[in-house]
Amino acid sequence: VALRAVSESASACFRLAPSVQYNIFLRLLPDVDRAIVSDAHLKALIIEDVRESLRQYGQGMRADLTIFSQPWQIDYSKITSPSVIWQGLEDTIVPTAATFKLGKLIPHCVVEEIPGAGHFWIYENIERVLLRLRKQINARSTVEKHPDQGVS
Repeated sequence: VALRAVSESASACFRLAPSVQYNIFLRLLPDVDRAIVSDAHLKALIIEDVRESLRQYGQGMRADLTIFSQPWQIDYSKITSPSVIWQGLEDTIVPTAATFKLGKLIPHCVVEEIPGAGHFWIYENIERVLLRLRKQINARSTVEKHPDQGVS
């Protein structure tokens, strides 16, 4: 009940004054993230994303909070694909300790620490991520085509 009241109140505030709420959000971020999300185009995208998420009066936000507030019933040992998690070390939204714990739970997972980066670093580094994923896919394809050669 309390979660519903808080999410509905936050939803109403955002719908009434999205730019004001966005500016409040900016003040909560570290400088590195604030610099990225201050971009006018990105600001418009984020505001539109939040508007869409609030179309159902905060149900999505409540679902997210519910999911993230309890243990996930996942057997991480069954994840067989090599995995990468990128973590900005200045991230104030996703706790770094949670990322490192998740990385240890997933077999064949590499956690790439990004010094000086926050939560929104991806907006300035999407090419880096896509190149890394392409290399990983290509390496896997090589192993599947030529299993005796391995991957270097």
